[in-house]
Amino acid sequence: SIQLAEDQAVGKLIKPGDRVDILALIDYSSGQIQNMKVKTVLQDVYVLATGRRVTNEIPLYGMKVDKEIKKLNLNTYTNFNTVTVEVTANEAQKLIFLQKVSGGVYLSLRNNSDKGVERIGGTKLYDVLGEDAGEAKAYFAEKQKLLEKRR
Repeated sequence: SIQLAEDQAVGKLIKPGDRVDILALIDYSSGQIQNMKVKTVLQDVYVLATGRRVTNEIPLYGMKVDKEIKKLNLNTYTNFNTVTVEVTANEAQKLIFLQKVSGGVYLSLRNNSDKGVERIGGTKLYDVLGEDAGEAKAYFAEKQKLLEKRR
């Protein structure tokens, strides 16, 4: 299970049976924003549960269900802080590492019929800035020069 805040879990729109990609902010530079990166770590991961709500608890649309079950409003349950996903042992190790070291992971909801897994490079500050990246690079270069002068 992954401990998540609302902003990490697509506004808690995730429900059991969904498929997600798992992303993390990687900071191997002690907080230097120009060296941080966001990386898609796992793709097409099956959500087993949100909180205590598991996959087989969801009534299917078009099926006849008891009034008591309808009152539970299971399709809009958002009172959860954990999401349980189906992963291999190796993937579980990666998730534990990222939760403890990088400050957590983020989930990105994907279309359930999209089973594609693609090679995605990490995204750095300069990728986000696009054509304005030159300004940021100049700023950080100047900042580095000032730090070196102080030494």
